[in-house]
Amino acid sequence: MKFDCNNIKITEDNLACEIIFSNHENSQLDCSRNYLILKRSYAETNLEEDYVYVETPEPENSGEYKNLQLNVYRNNLLMSYEKKLIDINLKINNEEFNKLEFILKKIIGGKGFLHFSNT
Repeated sequence: MKFDCNNIKITEDNLACEIIFSNHENSQLDCSRNYLILKRSYAETNLEEDYVYVETPEPENSGEYKNLQLNVYRNNLLMSYEKKLIDINLKINNEEFNKLEFILKKIIGGKGFLHFSNT
């Protein structure tokens, strides 16, 4: 899946941290258009583990995954998992790039590979 990202939405509370990349101009998701949701749900007890959930408009490419690989560049995000590739063109400024780095470290930390390059 490949698309141009026109909207990035970040939400966080005590239960989860989530980022949505979409090619929608507004914040309403349209399942007929491309989007990527990355969500880390925090463990509620010591007997549970955090988990990372991936959602795309394609149900067969959505679910709980480990070993995500993300390479994030100034104008591009490449994510691979389970022999799938998502390629997202980004249009973000320095402040947005720093926010993206901060939130993706929270979501992916310990659950996969994350590389940032400011080029």
